[in-house]
Amino acid sequence: MSIFALTPSLDGYVSNLFQTTWVAVHDATSGTDVDKTSVSAVIRAEEPAGETFHMARFFLVFDLSTISGSAMLASDAVTLVTNITSITATGDDYKTLHLVSSTQASNTDLVLGDFDQRGSTNWATPVVGAVGSNTLTLNTTGRSALQSAFGGYFKMCIIMKYDFDNTDPAVGDGRIGSIDTVDNATPGNRPTLNFVNLDVQSAENWAEPGFTSYRIKDEVVGY
Repeated sequence: MSIFALTPSLDGYVSNLFQTTWVAVHDATSGTDVDKTSVSAVIRAEEPAGETFHMARFFLVFDLSTISGSAMLASDAVTLVTNITSITATGDDYKTLHLVSSTQASNTDLVLGDFDQRGSTNWATPVVGAVGSNTLTLNTTGRSALQSAFGGYFKMCIIMKYDFDNTDPAVGDGRIGSIDTVDNATPGNRPTLNFVNLDVQSAENWAEPGFTSYRIKDEVVGY
């Protein structure tokens, strides 16, 4: 049994700003700004002043290449914990975060063209963002994606509710003003993916009458 608390090998945001329609910002194929080195990121889907639309999506990549592709994800909860230090939004709908997949081409870089490389299916129960620690618990779809990523890279994206729903928020400020990144100086504030896996050692499988079990490293789990 191995317990993991992994920080991203890469994270950052891609934004598209100052568009004159919701469609133009939501469906843009490229961003106008990218930041993968700052200690904090912005997530937004808003029309703060009327007739001006802004959107920013927070991408995260976790390097799972050292985890065996045959490892089994345990039944323990899988969580992504993030730390928010600033919110400029009014009302829960403007603060709600969604965790989805991402499909940017590179495992080690983030570019303007990645703006539209976010998925459309929830990988976790959405949460209303709040200043401090925020926990997104992966659902069955997210857990399956994580399991499939063992031995490679696990990519994800955090977006705002109006972005996820593709709904014009009307005039309002829907922005997570500051969410800490892997470059933050405080280790405890960095995004952390928490999970437990069971690396089944098939050569050590054994059985007793009426009892089936697997030896997992130094433990035996039966059913």
